[in-house]
Amino acid sequence: IDLLGLTSLGCLADVEAAIEGGHLDGVSSLRGMRMSIEGFGNVGAGIAKLAIHDGALIIAASDLPDPSSDYGGVIYHPDGLDVGGLLQARARGRSVIESGQRGAQLFRGAASLKTLFELETDIVVPAARTDTVNLELARKIRARFVLEAANKPLSVEAEEHLCARGVLCSVDYLSNCGGITACAEELDEVHRPLGPMRLPRAVARIVGVVRTNADAVYGLAKREGITPRAAAERIIEPRIARPA
Repeated sequence: IDLLGLTSLGCLADVEAAIEGGHLDGVSSLRGMRMSIEGFGNVGAGIAKLAIHDGALIIAASDLPDPSSDYGGVIYHPDGLDVGGLLQARARGRSVIESGQRGAQLFRGAASLKTLFELETDIVVPAARTDTVNLELARKIRARFVLEAANKPLSVEAEEHLCARGVLCSVDYLSNCGGITACAEELDEVHRPLGPMRLPRAVARIVGVVRTNADAVYGLAKREGITPRAAAERIIEPRIARPA
């Protein structure tokens, strides 16, 4: 799942749904959009690869490969980072700040990690930890869209604040559902083998589930003036089977 980037695939499908559904005013494609990614692990790195394929610019990335020695930090370049260099550093077990890109600005150590959320960008991607962004940090975010690739990276208060400012926030359990959806397909393969056809089926299922539901969530949130998380809960609750 991680090597194939299926969780990352679902995250990009969420962005595409937001754009194609007209939920990001004036944006018609990912091309030229600036993206900042917190956490350059399997999901964050996968999102970067898919996003640059669609013409986006990765302007900031962060990681902390060795917390015990405070090794890692944030790398930033307003004209776009060399994603190939970031991936090579990661493959060597090094931090993104060691990618060697000329002209890039570096912020070293764990204390600097939240700097990524203060940089002006179009899309900011929390892809590392739970509870990264509280209300105080949300006030410093300068982005149009927050793509929640990690599990519950924003507090409810942070999401409500961003919504009031007109910043669109995805819903974590929808954006990053690619991994668990792929697990369901793997389990189904045990009982009903499809062989080589399983992967394209999994890809189609992930993209279809995310895009359909994300468009519905963002549409309801806009119509009702509520956060996407609140809209998602309204949609989900009638679908959940309740005991008699």
